[in-house]
Amino acid sequence: MGHYSYLEIGTAKALLCRESYYPDVAALFVESDCYRRKETGEDWGAEGEYGYESSIREMSQRLDMQGITPSVALADLAEGLSKWAERPVGGEGPQKPELAPPDIEQVERDVRFYLSSDLETLPYSEFGRVSDSGVVIDYLHWYMDTRSLVRLLLHWAPDQNERVTLDLSELTGCCVELDPTKPYADQARAEQLAVATTNLPLVVLTEGSTDARLLSEV
Repeated sequence: MGHYSYLEIGTAKALLCRESYYPDVAALFVESDCYRRKETGEDWGAEGEYGYESSIREMSQRLDMQGITPSVALADLAEGLSKWAERPVGGEGPQKPELAPPDIEQVERDVRFYLSSDLETLPYSEFGRVSDSGVVIDYLHWYMDTRSLVRLLLHWAPDQNERVTLDLSELTGCCVELDPTKPYADQARAEQLAVATTNLPLVVLTEGSTDARLLSEV
């Protein structure tokens, strides 16, 4: 059956990762968001709760400050859908050929429906639609920047007062044993920053046109 981590927005679960977690998702949090709740007598036998938690508003502000605004995320979505449409059958990526890439309006409808669905009260006839909407989110994660995808999920959440959580609880049990004392969010952000710094172009300041000409000839 496996152990999973997942991003939870309100009661909706997205971006499931088997027996690990997505570093790009962890990097959205800070260590002060970390929570560890041990089992109590009422839920005896539980492994306890562990992960990172913030508010939708605070997480949205963090992403905005990184330049990942809703408009930027929508542009990334449009590019991601184009990549999805161009992917050859049998190529890399999710394997479900019968799922055609939707347009932006359909993505928004599906995501809003998914995030607003209460599985405990949802009519049985709607479960298929919920499942399909979840698959669309998984596909988009393959073709989009993680931060852009999460920004849209937060932007389209029905209740902006809800919490957003990276739930790592299942990874602390048997056969997985994630160490809850380690700073996974800080580590993920440091690795992300290191990659970004390595890929930045080298900028050399020159004092005059002669310096610039000589350097251009190297």
